[in-house]
Amino acid sequence: KDTEEFSTNTAYSTGFQSNPYTVSVGDMNHDNRLDIVVVNYGTDNLLVFFGKGDGTFSQSNSYPTGPNSTPFGVLIADFNDDNYLDIATANTCEGSYYPSAVYILK
Repeated sequence: KDTEEFSTNTAYSTGFQSNPYTVSVGDMNHDNRLDIVVVNYGTDNLLVFFGKGDGTFSQSNSYPTGPNSTPFGVLIADFNDDNYLDIATANTCEGSYYPSAVYILK
């Protein structure tokens, strides 16, 4: 019976009280290395960990997802056909005057 085991693990901080909820993977900065996008439920932002090409990632860059946005879903695709990946987030905007929405980051 074949079994696979992971030999190591590495933790990357998503910040204090960040509640990482959904991740997606894509080459966000066009360097032919996979990057990780994480939406943080309850923090009005998402994080991008840029791949170094050796299985490790840089500290994250934070990007706003809108006021009181509470992101919970993420999708990466080239929405505007410019050959660069864009990010769409689904947001609930719970307990605010802002409507629930989908934000597109280009």
